Amino acid sequence: MESTNQRRESRLTANAPVTLTILKILGEPDLSCNVIDMSGSGLRITSAQPIPCGAEVKIEGQGMVLFGEVCRCEENEGSYSIGLMISELRPR
Repeated sequence: MESTNQRRESRLTANAPVTLTILKILGEPDLSCNVIDMSGSGLRITSAQPIPCGAEVKIEGQGMVLFGEVCRCEENEGSYSIGLMISELRPR
């Protein structure tokens, strides 16, 4: 069976450390994550901890602050692959 890429936007490979904060949850610690790839409207990161779909998050790194929502979280060889839909981007 042939696999086709059905993404609306192309993805750029990245390997950048970021800090992720789950918003609206008091006392939740910041998580150290790594950006795997990105597009114009989203990111895929890896994390040692799962993050629930629908969670609103803040991602800081590389001189930028991004706000978005978790749209996918899948376990992958002892870590979690997390898809994020970006809603806002600000320079830090």
